[in-house]
This record gives sequence, structure tokens and C-alpha cells, in this order.
Amino acid sequence: IVAGSRGGVANIISAFKETPLFIQGHIQLYEKIMLRDNLPLPRFDREFLAVETSNANQCDYCTSHHTVAKNNHGVETDLPEAKRAILKKLAITVAKEPFVTPTLKNKFLEAGYEETQWLHAVNICSYFNFANRLVYSMDLPLEEGFESTCK
Repeated sequence: IVAGSRGGVANIISAFKETPLFIQGHIQLYEKIMLRDNLPLPRFDREFLAVETSNANQCDYCTSHHTVAKNNHGVETDLPEAKRAILKKLAITVAKEPFVTPTLKNKFLEAGYEETQWLHAVNICSYFNFANRLVYSMDLPLEEGFESTCK
């Protein structure tokens, strides 16, 4: 299913081929917060958060994957500066000082986002902290031709 819909299988998925039960929930969450249509945040914003969270965690694997995906879904200059700034701040804060995250909510809303988008953004940043730690813990290398999985 993953290879057919994504153009290949990323190492973060294939690493679990002997224990598929461990990755099923991971795949379901990823699909629900990143890939579905009609989610609160536009796809570009989702990928921007993925990149910024992974940058904050110095995870080259996820940064590489999601930079390609981000570029497939828009141009950074199309995102207003106030929104870019708060998304970046949120990603860094969730990665480095998660206990401070609630203090950013009003700024997030003032930047023009809605409550449901706040919840979506926090889920994305939290998910990528998890994914970044999986990559590090399993010492996953970037796949040759990984770009084909970044749709």
C-alpha cells in the first residue's frame, strides 16, 4: 500500500518490515495529519512544520524528505511572513521547550490561523519529534532516490 501510493517505501517504514504491528499506527497517524485532503492546515504549511521541526532536531533524514515535499506543494514566499514566523517558532518550541508551547497559541491565532489549525499544527510538530527520534534511534540512512517518496 505505501509503495504504491507514495512512489516507494521510505526507510522509516521499511525498518519495521519484521514488526509491521509497530508501524501501523505510525502510518495511520501520518496519513491523517499530513496526507489527507481538507485538513485544517494547507499542505504547504504542514510540510513547512515538518521541515522546521526536523531542522530544530537536526534530523537530516526528515528534513531532506519534507523539504522535497514542501517544494512540491508551494513556494515559501506564498506564505505570509507572520505565518512563516509563528510556524517556525512553534516548531522550534515544541522540539526544544514543549512546556512553553501554550504561550504561543494567541500569537498563532493573531497571525490569522484558527483554533482547529492550532490543534493540527501542534499534532504535526509532536509527530515529527517522534519521527525524528525514531530516525536517530534506528540510525536510518537517507534512501537513494528518496525524492520519489515525497509526494
